[in-house]
Amino acid sequence: MITSGQCRAARAWLGWSQNDLAKASGLTIGTVVNFERDQSIPRSRSMNEIVRAIGIAGIRPVFQGGRAIGIISESRE
Repeated sequence: MITSGQCRAARAWLGWSQNDLAKASGLTIGTVVNFERDQSIPRSRSMNEIVRAIGIAGIRPVFQGGRAIGIISESRE
Protein backbone atom coordinates (compact mmCIF):
# COMPACT_ATOMS: atom_id res chain seq x y z
CA MET A 1 0.00 0.00 0.00
CA ILE A 2 1.05 3.59 0.55
CA THR A 3 0.94 6.04 3.45
CA SER A 4 -0.34 9.59 3.24
CA GLY A 5 3.22 10.88 3.73
CA GLN A 6 4.55 8.72 0.91
CA CYS A 7 1.71 9.94 -1.27
CA ARG A 8 2.58 13.59 -0.61
CA ALA A 9 6.29 12.85 -1.20
CA ALA A 10 5.54 11.09 -4.48
CA ARG A 11 3.46 14.02 -5.69
CA ALA A 12 6.20 16.46 -4.71
CA TRP A 13 8.83 14.38 -6.53
CA LEU A 14 6.67 14.29 -9.64
CA GLY A 15 5.62 17.93 -9.40
CA TRP A 16 1.98 16.85 -9.33
CA SER A 17 -0.89 18.68 -7.68
CA GLN A 18 -3.55 16.76 -5.80
CA ASN A 19 -5.74 17.26 -8.84
CA ASP A 20 -3.06 15.72 -11.08
CA LEU A 21 -2.96 12.62 -8.86
CA ALA A 22 -6.75 12.40 -8.79
CA LYS A 23 -6.88 12.49 -12.59
CA ALA A 24 -4.02 9.99 -13.01
CA SER A 25 -5.59 7.55 -10.55
CA GLY A 26 -9.20 8.02 -11.64
CA LEU A 27 -10.22 9.12 -8.14
CA THR A 28 -12.01 12.19 -6.91
CA ILE A 29 -10.01 15.14 -5.62
CA GLY A 30 -11.81 14.68 -2.30
CA THR A 31 -10.46 11.16 -1.93
CA VAL A 32 -6.89 12.37 -2.47
CA VAL A 33 -7.26 15.42 -0.19
CA ASN A 34 -8.85 13.47 2.65
CA PHE A 35 -6.23 10.72 2.42
CA GLU A 36 -3.31 13.13 2.44
CA ARG A 37 -4.81 15.00 5.42
CA ASP A 38 -5.22 11.68 7.28
CA GLN A 39 -8.95 12.33 7.45
CA SER A 40 -9.86 9.04 5.81
CA ILE A 41 -8.29 5.86 4.52
CA PRO A 42 -9.33 5.09 0.95
CA ARG A 43 -10.73 1.71 0.05
CA SER A 44 -8.22 -0.91 -1.00
CA ARG A 45 -9.09 -0.45 -4.68
CA SER A 46 -8.52 3.32 -4.44
CA MET A 47 -5.19 2.82 -2.68
CA ASN A 48 -4.16 0.45 -5.46
CA GLU A 49 -5.06 3.09 -8.05
CA ILE A 50 -2.88 5.66 -6.29
CA VAL A 51 0.05 3.23 -6.20
CA ARG A 52 -0.57 2.30 -9.85
CA ALA A 53 -0.66 5.95 -10.97
CA ILE A 54 2.56 6.94 -9.25
CA GLY A 55 4.14 3.66 -10.34
CA ILE A 56 3.44 4.43 -13.98
CA ALA A 57 5.18 7.75 -13.37
CA GLY A 58 8.19 5.89 -11.94
CA ILE A 59 7.72 6.21 -8.18
CA ARG A 60 7.40 3.33 -5.74
CA PRO A 61 6.66 3.45 -2.00
CA VAL A 62 9.33 1.69 0.08
CA PHE A 63 8.74 -0.30 3.27
CA GLN A 64 11.18 -2.04 5.57
CA GLY A 65 10.05 -4.44 8.24
CA GLY A 66 6.45 -3.43 7.58
CA ARG A 67 7.25 0.24 8.23
CA ALA A 68 7.01 2.96 5.56
CA ILE A 69 10.47 4.47 5.03
CA GLY A 70 10.00 6.61 1.92
CA ILE A 71 9.73 6.46 -1.83
CA ILE A 72 12.11 5.55 -4.62
CA SER A 73 12.30 6.71 -8.20
CA GLU A 74 12.46 3.84 -10.65
CA SER A 75 13.93 5.47 -13.70
CA ARG A 76 12.70 3.82 -16.88
CA GLU A 77 15.36 5.14 -19.20
